[in-house]
Amino acid sequence: MALPIEFLRSEQDPPAVTPLARLLRGGQGGEVRLKLYLCLSLLATAAPYDIRDPIRSGWWAAALGLPDPEGKGARRISKALEWLDANDYITLHRRPGRPSTVTLLDPRGGGGAYVGVEKARRWVRAPLALWEHEWIVDLSGSALALLLVLLELQGGASKPRHLETGRHAQYGLSEDTWSRAARELRERGVLTVGQVVTGRNLDMRRTRNTYWLDLDELSAERDVVQDASNDTASNETEQEA
Repeated sequence: MALPIEFLRSEQDPPAVTPLARLLRGGQGGEVRLKLYLCLSLLATAAPYDIRDPIRSGWWAAALGLPDPEGKGARRISKALEWLDANDYITLHRRPGRPSTVTLLDPRGGGGAYVGVEKARRWVRAPLALWEHEWIVDLSGSALALLLVLLELQGGASKPRHLETGRHAQYGLSEDTWSRAARELRERGVLTVGQVVTGRNLDMRRTRNTYWLDLDELSAERDVVQDASNDTASNETEQEA
């Protein structure tokens, strides 16, 4: 599944809030919004980028590992869909007494028609391992967001990358969100954080963190361990993402 670079990185000056960062902001529910949006993007991969066979909210809640999927979990999914519709990520086509159908809008923001990979200038691919090995369930919203960011940062590099000056602000994730998410990815064994000294002049030299995602580890078979604290922790982080 591929997303335009502009979904997670702003090159405006000053940087605008990215659609990815915006998903996590605004209080509780950001984790569900992000995970649900990624799942919708995985399913709607060809024009007109819609899901014509609607799936019940309870099914989505169960698929994302939400507690009480037919009750509270389903209501959280419904709220997430309403938020995505109100904030121009999707269009909900409501049908009385039946699940709504969904059409994706431009992932770069603005509410326009969806722009697929064939028309995007640059994009980042989210590996299918996120779904095949249930990372989409296991990771917190902030860790999932940082994983996407680091996929873009890493690109086709063959060695760890560090953030150039100003690059951090382009992603729109706070220092606290970044730190917590990086710690979670390290604990899951998919991220290595190192250090490198940059700058040619002695008075301008600086130690920066480097990041390397182990994509083989991400795709490896594993025992899924769901942490009930993830949802709570990410909700706290969403306030400042």
